[in-house]
Amino acid sequence: MKDIHFITPPYIREDHVPLLGVPQLCAWLRKKGFSASQSDLHAQFAVRFNADGKESKNKRYFLAPSRPEGEDLWNPTAHSYPIKEVLASCGKPPAAYAELYEKSVKPKLRDCRCAGFSVMSPSQIAAALYFAMRAKKDYPGIKTAMGGAWVSCSWNAFRDWPELFKFIDYFIGYAGELPLEALLGALKNGKPPGKVPSLARLAHGKVVQTPLAPRMSPEDIPAPDFDDIDLSLYSCRALPYQSATGCEWGRCKFCGHVFPGNDCASKSMDKMMREIRALNRKYHPDVIQIIDLATPLHTLEEFSRRILECGEKIHWFAAFRANMGLTPELAKQLAASGCILLGIGLETAGKEGLKILNKGITMEAMESTLSACHKAGIGVVLSVMNYPGQSEKEFRDTLAYTTARREKIYALGIQRFALSRWLLEREPWYGKVANGYKDELNSFTLPFHGKGIDDALYYAMAQKARRSMIDYSRCKKKPLAFVFRLR
Repeated sequence: MKDIHFITPPYIREDHVPLLGVPQLCAWLRKKGFSASQSDLHAQFAVRFNADGKESKNKRYFLAPSRPEGEDLWNPTAHSYPIKEVLASCGKPPAAYAELYEKSVKPKLRDCRCAGFSVMSPSQIAAALYFAMRAKKDYPGIKTAMGGAWVSCSWNAFRDWPELFKFIDYFIGYAGELPLEALLGALKNGKPPGKVPSLARLAHGKVVQTPLAPRMSPEDIPAPDFDDIDLSLYSCRALPYQSATGCEWGRCKFCGHVFPGNDCASKSMDKMMREIRALNRKYHPDVIQIIDLATPLHTLEEFSRRILECGEKIHWFAAFRANMGLTPELAKQLAASGCILLGIGLETAGKEGLKILNKGITMEAMESTLSACHKAGIGVVLSVMNYPGQSEKEFRDTLAYTTARREKIYALGIQRFALSRWLLEREPWYGKVANGYKDELNSFTLPFHGKGIDDALYYAMAQKARRSMIDYSRCKKKPLAFVFRLR
């Protein structure tokens, strides 16, 4: 009997690239002697709709996001998933999902102890619950478990959501390697799961949660295993790789990605080089995507130098914090080693705004970084953010700053601040969380009352800036497909 089959449900995004979580868990469990397999249903789903186009976009997803009520909300058009609405939807799935279950889920779960669902987006929740419900009906003895970024962000809310345990037996918070190893061992040996760490389950009608598993060293985590994934399904073979946990800065006021216990720690360079070279030679990716929150400058310097020394031919990109240490000479070294893009967060071009957000960078460092990358031929994907309390002038000035440097910026990401549950534990600088937030399953974007630019004005200003950047890119820059060498 197979120990576990992992399922990544479809989510609301047009692109489809390989994800890290499940392949990394499979590698760990296989190393520990468990039988584990995986299915990325999002890739299958996206390929189907992109190929035939017979069904409208509104029917692509299991549950169309509803809108929170209240004109005074900071984010009135944010995706909302009230728990009652999500649970009600599970009994009336779109035909496409019923078909997906019969063809791609049910056969994989035959003779399987546990069905594992990886949920990183709230748009996956209803589909995961529906698949779990069907699996329990077809295979009465099967156990269901759910993990992923959404579960971790929602960890402190599960006590208010006992209804979810009708579908899912176990929710696993934060890093899943040690908890899954313990859970699958308990299931295999017929033992109770009470001592499994980082586990939420229903016991005597109440949700109980065990203490979190001890933090793992990145040195102990194996490279992801994509052996049973059909990489031809993806629009880009951008294989993800994590070299470090946490963030070297980790103090941005707005960031919901740095959560308790997610301290900064890096793999050794020997391990990083060994694993990336093995991934490159085994899977022949278009690009290696280093998905750290922010890869430290010294890591990029040593990695690029050693890639050049060993002669490995790869393309790669990473997230990076603007730094005066990225000199033109070092940027050329990164480019020569195969770096094609760096994702860099600006958020605001206002010096006072940078202090408010505790961003930890200077505009001088940003100018220096943009220039060094431009001269070296490295594309920059720059992100800016409209945050609560920001003046219209500051936001306009920030957008003007980016559009004035279009030749140095490959792509521009514009976002509106989103309140995640992780931020509820901190100072409520953003405003006041709205009533009813406990029933909102979108733990990454909770409804709240905040002051600043209204939603309509934000979208109008952001759209104008995006259009300016896109029009310039069409005339002056290589298309993204060329840079990534998409197939």
